[in-house]
Amino acid sequence: MSVPIIYANTQYIAGKHIFKTIPTDINLSLTSLANVPTCNVMTIINANVGIGTTNPLNSLHVQNQSYFVGNVGIGTTNPLYKLHVNGSAYVDGTLYVENVADVDEIQADDGSATDPSFTFRSDTNTGMYIAAADTLAFSTNGTERVRVTSTGNVGIGTTNPLYKLHVNGSAYVDGTLYVENAAHVNEIQAEDGGPTDPSFTFLSDTNTGMYLQAANTLAFSTDGTERVRVSSSGSVGIGTTNPLYKLHVNGSAYVDSTLYVAGVADVDEIQADDGSATDPSFTFRSDTNTGMYIAAANTLAFSTDGNERVRVSSSGSVGIGTTNPLYKLHVNGSAYVDSTLYVGGTGDVDEIQADDGSATDPSFTFRSDTNTGMYLQAANTLAFSTDGTECARFTSSQALRLYGNLKMYNGATEGGEISTDGSDLYIEATDDVKSLTIYNNTLAEGSFFTVYIDSANNLGRVSSSLRYKKDIVTIEDSIADRILNCRPISYKLIDTRETPNDMTQFGFIAEEVVLIEPRLVAYNKNNEPESIYYDRFIPLLLNIIKRQKNEINTLRTDYNNLVQILQSKGILP
Repeated sequence: MSVPIIYANTQYIAGKHIFKTIPTDINLSLTSLANVPTCNVMTIINANVGIGTTNPLNSLHVQNQSYFVGNVGIGTTNPLYKLHVNGSAYVDGTLYVENVADVDEIQADDGSATDPSFTFRSDTNTGMYIAAADTLAFSTNGTERVRVTSTGNVGIGTTNPLYKLHVNGSAYVDGTLYVENAAHVNEIQAEDGGPTDPSFTFLSDTNTGMYLQAANTLAFSTDGTERVRVSSSGSVGIGTTNPLYKLHVNGSAYVDSTLYVAGVADVDEIQADDGSATDPSFTFRSDTNTGMYIAAANTLAFSTDGNERVRVSSSGSVGIGTTNPLYKLHVNGSAYVDSTLYVGGTGDVDEIQADDGSATDPSFTFRSDTNTGMYLQAANTLAFSTDGTECARFTSSQALRLYGNLKMYNGATEGGEISTDGSDLYIEATDDVKSLTIYNNTLAEGSFFTVYIDSANNLGRVSSSLRYKKDIVTIEDSIADRILNCRPISYKLIDTRETPNDMTQFGFIAEEVVLIEPRLVAYNKNNEPESIYYDRFIPLLLNIIKRQKNEINTLRTDYNNLVQILQSKGILP
């Protein structure tokens, strides 16, 4: 049914169509409308048309479903489309657009940033519009914010997006940003930036991030200052703008694990500045003036507390306490070895060398007694000292010089002592049994001994060569006769260890002999009569025996003469 004219302020009555004329003519065609009692099919208030609602808020306000045949014009007398609204339209539900060919469209004017084509009832300068042919744009508060070009590029903050997503300004992704294309050439591009305004930065720290320092050169900054640079050759510089190596650190570096360095040609290096004793090249976080450095060309040095302690020269010599090591190990000062010190050379020339030293400061000494040890007393002369005083010496003639007494032990038991008072040599046994025993089983019986022990256990040497004698005088009979006054005795020693089974001895008393002939007595170091030179009795006794033999020969001659006389006289047969 067609109703050509609609009249305002007229109610719809079931089964009837009642209209009144309105101030403005509207052409409207309605077909096959169901008669629904007490239901307003269409309400027009203040030029707003409501379908399914009695309170239209816009030029066309449709609530629930409605069906029209032909072009419907609202706010226009020349509807060109199925629904042509000249003005705002409000849909309080679902707006469904469809035609037979499934080409569904909602068309609007191109619009602008301040007057978008598709906008919102509460915010009319925010929405979507056509910025140019085949170019979609979105605006907020009357300003363009996003643009989609005819090539599909999306620009945010730019009207000329050159990439699929082109953002002019900061971008924040609260999740994963995934970038990929068909050729797997994935890029996120930004302006070059600088240390104070990095290309890639952080929401909470805008002067910290990554930027392009120069062509093919990547840099990283913190607090607006460049900290790391990656050059076009792939070298990484930390604290330097000109990295010369794969990793070039200008300053200290701390590795809290294993630092592994390897090169293709197995040439592995960690390089640093030469450094010094007070500022070593390789040092420690907790002790910056202790470490390793280059003291000179091809010379390695080690320091502690800012002072050089060890040096390795270009020839491989190691110096401790010296800056000029002359040997493979050159120690200027004391050295302590808590185990075995092994010295060996290729040519079997093994040496431990030290300064000459002295009695008070020996070359080779002991940790607990530094003035006791061995030193070089003079050229080719080795000396030993105790408590800073020389006690023994080996001379260049291989002679042994001892200062003081020489004590000899059998295990822990003292066996005897050799001493001197500056003129005499004394050999004393601790147990007084034997002072000295000399044995040589190659000497034939009756051989003459040039070394002997006298009765006083004194060591002596016998020589009768004229080469050793002077002031030679024949012994006077009066001197020889004196020994006849010596009292021969028998005795037993108080110390029975010297005479097993308490054997009886024969001899003289030194204290008695000294009163007769002092030259027959030996004295001890206290100048007391100690023993008797029994061998000196021999020439004296020989002189007496010779006189007695002469006297016997004279008596024998006289006797023979007397016998002859008596025989001649017939007194004797």
